[in-house]
Amino acid sequence: MNFRLRDAIFSRQRYWGEPFPVYYREGMPYPIDEEKLPLQLPEVDSYLPTKNGEPPLARAKNWVTEDGYPLETNTMPGFAGSSGYYLRYMDPRNDKEYFSKDAVGYWQDVDLYIGGAEHATGHLIYARFWNKFLFDKGLVIKQEPFKKLVNQGMIQGRSSLVYRIKGKNEFVSYGIKDQYDTTPLNVDINLVNANDQLDMEGFRHWRAEFENASFILEDGVYLCGNEVEKMSKSLHNVVNPDELIEKYGADTFRLYEMFLGPLEQSKPWDIHGIEGVFRFIRKCWKLFHNQENEFCLSDEQPTTEELKVLHRTIRKVEEDIERLSFNTVVSTFMICVNDLTDLKCNKRAVLKDLVILLSPFAPYMAEELWELAGYPPSVANAAYPVFIPAYVEESFFTYPVSFNGKTRFKLELPLNTSMEDIEKQVLATPEAQKWIPPQGIRKIIIVPNKIINIVV
Repeated sequence: MNFRLRDAIFSRQRYWGEPFPVYYREGMPYPIDEEKLPLQLPEVDSYLPTKNGEPPLARAKNWVTEDGYPLETNTMPGFAGSSGYYLRYMDPRNDKEYFSKDAVGYWQDVDLYIGGAEHATGHLIYARFWNKFLFDKGLVIKQEPFKKLVNQGMIQGRSSLVYRIKGKNEFVSYGIKDQYDTTPLNVDINLVNANDQLDMEGFRHWRAEFENASFILEDGVYLCGNEVEKMSKSLHNVVNPDELIEKYGADTFRLYEMFLGPLEQSKPWDIHGIEGVFRFIRKCWKLFHNQENEFCLSDEQPTTEELKVLHRTIRKVEEDIERLSFNTVVSTFMICVNDLTDLKCNKRAVLKDLVILLSPFAPYMAEELWELAGYPPSVANAAYPVFIPAYVEESFFTYPVSFNGKTRFKLELPLNTSMEDIEKQVLATPEAQKWIPPQGIRKIIIVPNKIINIVV
């Protein structure tokens, strides 16, 4: 197998990073003897380059070998030291060697590696190169460092566009731009509201060149166009997480990132959708509080329906986590909270397990609810809820009852109801009597646990 290493970007002109164990004699590079390693970063008076443009290490005093030869002043990039960090995790307290044979024999390799496309050409390929070198040296026991690789998709930006009439400082609203000769320009997304309306006064203050800008509106507003592109400062579509966290909280931001779509797919960031996740967080909080916003849990035994909702959620969340399907986990939580809200459930036995399930996804809210409930810290130490199949087993089936193939009403019956009893009970309902003509019925077709069709 061939590997292509991008050695042209391996050297860095900055302080932080592993120093190259190389010195120069008469302009020629030589490696430092292995017994004199590791070579550690020296102290410097500043982490900035020198006045001559040399790297910060050139500021260090006596950055030379014992024989007075100058040492290399460039450093390695971040993915150099990180290429083999996973091996150190196997034996982090070993002060005599990188890792022991016992440790690597026990852990062997990494179960799951998650990284994007840029990781694949940076960290990932170097980690594999490091590992194969160590395998050839007989230090590790696996030729490949990672059992499974998942490449997460890129979060894309939603750009907003304004349309400038060529040769003028005048801008045309999106819906009527085709009537003019215009040039599209990217505008700061913070100047555009949820309905794609431009803050015209903010736009004038955004840049000096637009101070005297005028606008041709439609229905009294200026509407921007939009495109899905890579997030970039030059496109003015970068989302500042600090601002969103300040407004919605870290849990909302965390959940919404997962809710955007499947892990492996690229997904456009749409600020409009975060409101729905924020409403879910508040609705979940309300489950634990009464109308006066006082924390309130009942010690009553859960109903059959409440246990069904809980254990259906436990099963689905566990299955989806195994598949790394985090967006559907968030959907499952939303369904669960809606169902428990409809049931007016505030039972401690149910909501305790819900907090545990939520804790990896909304850790701040989960920790606070856990503490309010009086449990010992932290929820992260709690045992994962056990799925009990009996709670989700159905004892009833809701039949759609049709007349001549058209559904007229529904009838819930026990699963073990005989064909004869199904026929008797459906014909005895007032809804059925309404659709039976004077001449009676011709026949009844019953497919157990599926449909009832009455032919008249």
